[in-house]
Amino acid sequence: NADPGTGKLNLRSADQRPLTDGVVFGDVKKVGYRTFTFDLAASAISSDCRAGSWGQRLQTDLQRYGCTQLARGAYVSSDKQYVGQFFALNLDRAEGAQQIVRDLDPQIAAGFLKPLPAPGVENFGGGFSAAYAEPIGHYVVMTWVQRTGGQRPASLNQMIDASLAVGKAGNFTWQRLVLVGG
Repeated sequence: NADPGTGKLNLRSADQRPLTDGVVFGDVKKVGYRTFTFDLAASAISSDCRAGSWGQRLQTDLQRYGCTQLARGAYVSSDKQYVGQFFALNLDRAEGAQQIVRDLDPQIAAGFLKPLPAPGVENFGGGFSAAYAEPIGHYVVMTWVQRTGGQRPASLNQMIDASLAVGKAGNFTWQRLVLVGG
């Protein structure tokens, strides 16, 4: 479902500035929520969305909807107990962002995004993890978190709180909304 509040971001043609490391990760090198604090361990922005993903259906839809950029950031909690990944995909329109979010549903098995390797983030995605993706205009933002080593946490609320911390990297979308007059 399109969010009427982000409607001015529905087309990349209205928001043509490319994503840069400074735009996405400049203000979120340290993020936190409740008891969680994370530091950015690595970041990368690629113009090859297919190389940062797997799955034929997902890769076909990334191409179909004009994915021009994949931003990835790897985060490690201050206590080294949690690791997280942040992703942003720059698509040509909101319809594409909505389709990519559907593709990222594990029950669909269309494919997924590849985690960014970083010190302290070894074997990310092995074991118990939680991911949350959402369309914001022509962007998809996704957080993916797990305990270091992949053990299940005592409470799923810990995964939610960790995800909300890492998800602060998505704040660039609100700055973009202001830039296009939202």
